Amino acid sequence: AAFRSSVGRAVDAYRKAITGAAAGDKELQRIESRLPSPTDTFANFKAKADEFKKSMEMAKSRYLTN
Repeated sequence: AAFRSSVGRAVDAYRKAITGAAAGDKELQRIESRLPSPTDTFANFKAKADEFKKSMEMAKSRYLTN
């Protein structure tokens, strides 16, 4: 339960940072399909988390160079 809660908080914070206050259902589905979910298998969760981490590192690098 604690794990599910912490994943949920992280996903909510990311979604809010990306979309602001409002986003359409299709946009939310697209975002959520790429993020790790507590219902994913361990392998899928890890793969999504690794991919998300890479994309955040690339975004940080772009941000710092601009």
